[in-house]
Amino acid sequence: MNTTTLPRLPGVYFLSPTQPATLALPRLDVAAFVGFAQRGPLHTPVAVEDVDTYRAVFGGDVLLARDDEAVVASARTVRAHLPAAVAAFFKNGGRRCFVVRVAGETASTARLRVPGLVGIDNAGEPRLGWLHAGSPGTWAEQLRLASRLRLTAMPANAFALQDDGSLLWKTGSAPQAIQTGDLLRLAFADGQQWLFPVTGQLASADPETATTVTLFATLAYAVQTELAAPGSHEVTAVARLTLDGTETLAASGDLSSDSSGLVLQLSGGDAGLVQSGDVLRLTLAGGEGVLFPVTGVQSLGEIGSPPDALVELRAASLLALPGQVLPAAGLPALIQIDRLRFDQLLWLDKQRLPAVEEVAFNGGHPRYWGEVALAESSLLRSTRANGDGTEAAEIARLYRELQSERRSEPGQATGIPTERSGDLTAQALAGLLAPVDEALASLTWLPVGMLAIISDADAVGVAVEEQGADGLESFASRLFVDTTLVPNPAIQPRSGSGLEADAFTRYYVQNRRLHGVHSLLFLPEVSIIAVPDAIHRPWTDEVAPPDLPPPEPPTEPKDWADFQCCPVPDDQPGGVEEQVADDSAATGLPLLVSTASYDSQQLLDIQHALVNICQARHDLVTVLALPGHFEKRQCIEWQEALRQRLGLPRQRSVFTEVSDFVDLSYVAVYHPWLMVADDAVTGDAPVLRVVPPDGAICGVIAARERQRQVWVAPANVPLQGVLDLTPQFSLDDWADLFADQFNLIRREPRDFRAMSAHTLSEERQLLQLSVRRLMILLRKVALERGMVWTFENNDERLRDGVRSTLEALLRFMFERGAFAGRTPQQAFRVVTDGSVNSRQSIDQGRFIAQVQVAPSEPMEFITVLLSRASDGVLVVAEA
Repeated sequence: MNTTTLPRLPGVYFLSPTQPATLALPRLDVAAFVGFAQRGPLHTPVAVEDVDTYRAVFGGDVLLARDDEAVVASARTVRAHLPAAVAAFFKNGGRRCFVVRVAGETASTARLRVPGLVGIDNAGEPRLGWLHAGSPGTWAEQLRLASRLRLTAMPANAFALQDDGSLLWKTGSAPQAIQTGDLLRLAFADGQQWLFPVTGQLASADPETATTVTLFATLAYAVQTELAAPGSHEVTAVARLTLDGTETLAASGDLSSDSSGLVLQLSGGDAGLVQSGDVLRLTLAGGEGVLFPVTGVQSLGEIGSPPDALVELRAASLLALPGQVLPAAGLPALIQIDRLRFDQLLWLDKQRLPAVEEVAFNGGHPRYWGEVALAESSLLRSTRANGDGTEAAEIARLYRELQSERRSEPGQATGIPTERSGDLTAQALAGLLAPVDEALASLTWLPVGMLAIISDADAVGVAVEEQGADGLESFASRLFVDTTLVPNPAIQPRSGSGLEADAFTRYYVQNRRLHGVHSLLFLPEVSIIAVPDAIHRPWTDEVAPPDLPPPEPPTEPKDWADFQCCPVPDDQPGGVEEQVADDSAATGLPLLVSTASYDSQQLLDIQHALVNICQARHDLVTVLALPGHFEKRQCIEWQEALRQRLGLPRQRSVFTEVSDFVDLSYVAVYHPWLMVADDAVTGDAPVLRVVPPDGAICGVIAARERQRQVWVAPANVPLQGVLDLTPQFSLDDWADLFADQFNLIRREPRDFRAMSAHTLSEERQLLQLSVRRLMILLRKVALERGMVWTFENNDERLRDGVRSTLEALLRFMFERGAFAGRTPQQAFRVVTDGSVNSRQSIDQGRFIAQVQVAPSEPMEFITVLLSRASDGVLVVAEA
């Protein structure tokens, strides 16, 4: 086919210049933070890209202890540092990080009752419906849940009761109106009511009746709004339904009915324990069993000797037990059919969340309440789960997988993200309610006392005996490590030489997940790690006494001086006054040990584990912080203790014998702590929060890489949101600690900055953190490119191709300042010839590419000479 090129018309044209091709380098700006969180999964790395996502998954602050030596009043209540570290990371330019929540073995998950819901097992034994909170912790005490019954009237003339107790249904144009798992309420002409759980459906095979479906129920349950026989009925046994079954009550009584409903007069030692909202299982004198949902309780005094409580209980209806096949032969005409579903209304503290609407009672339904609860209580979901139930079921499956001890790839969605729903794994992690336990999924669930019209007062919270635990009763280094890999944190190998092999066996061979900081071992995306909560002072079992009220000020003597006061305008700005946060929730917290009694061994345990992880991976650096009370002497003592723990001699000592080489170029330490405004507290005056600097520094490192790459030192960058520092260091202290390779944050005229980015390595070439990260980048690039060359023929063509490819990459980096030297020849060299690839090496299937580079280093000192010439002119010259 002939094509014609149209001539360009006269005029002015703007052509975009051709952009030079750029090489994509691996990212090294992804950080990981390990610490204490309010909620969220334990020991599971979760990818977070903003503060809102963190709060959706991990919640807010965690109150840990009280500190009587706090530098500011608002810091007396000690909180977990993890939330503040993540917020500082994003505030200072970070874009993506992983968060790992850790806690002790005592961490447990609360159980929350689903009001008005009763499950009946195959043996006819009832129990209350309940759900676990989405994650362990005391945070679930803020949850409240209510159930609202929804009735949808169905055309009664579309149904016909069959002799075997099944229902013949002419679906018409709504074949999906009733599905397996739905619950029907059948009303008959004589006033009888039956609950009909649909356990199966069978479509007609006759083409002429293609819209006819047979509905089956294994058992049906009679609902009584009045007693079949007049008068009172003796109750011989009473049991109260619990989340685990029933508990017998020492009580008996009489059951009757009046114009207001059903009445139970109950007496006995346990009669006074019954409360409104309870569901009782009554055994009548004839042996019949019924469920009695208590809607009202009235004390009638005492009866008998010794006296027992006498109470009057009320209910709107009874549910007869056990269930039975619907007795079609003895029933009159069917006059009304309602499809029953219900809504779950959820509150988190004072916030009412979107309702989980129109959930079905039993399994097999696309909107089964036990599956949908997780998906639609997720704080990362804004849409309703799809109608076929696949999303809710997949999210529930992902949740159960992530809660198990089986290995799951961290940070990656095992479900398929969709354009409509996003990352299903993230939604599973942010759910406030867990899916129903699999052991309860086979029960038949029925509404017993569930109301169609409710108020906020009908919502129920977590019972005291069902509350969860944070697992933070005491502080220990074991909270942060995998105790299978590190059974005794105080005794660890001096290097990470064997750690990777042991972790590989447990993770990939035994298929078990890793805990604590070790959960990041096989997450190559992470290149920076910090543990903000490692630097807490331990807390004791002693509970802090409540704060005493402030003493009344002494009466001031009368001032007889007569001075005229100058009026001050109301809008005159004043100084910054610290507002003290409301610590009403901090009562009952344990006390921190005093700074004089502090022992850094727990801190050294955690930091030793971090050093070993970095050495095992070779592509990870750790940013360490120190306890907030550390001054110059304690900092130097800590450094010597760390070196001793790692088997290294005192700093700048001459040594020749080291059994396992410990490379401290993967470690950088920053101090002092930062005073920032607490974003969680609103008010006219700021509430100061004292936080370690590791979160902000990780954000600076990540931002500097994205802006100028890893070979530019992440120093001399303003820290965002910092108001002050604690403790204060003099210029002489700074000089001494700088010489010992501490990175001190300093107050500059306009802001606060870290004026160095040094590692703890004594090897001069690896002093700069930017040099170590440049070496990590080159290693990652070599591994990525090397995978392409695997199984290639080891010949001259391969050697030339590898050399030219690596030289192009290094030239690209050289042009952007990664290496020292005036020319590429001075900056780097790639050798692949016979000097490194001997015939013997080639015959063994090996190929070696030797890469030599001269890393660029930051200019830290500029000496300027000021001199005056003979004519009086001031001359400025660089020395």
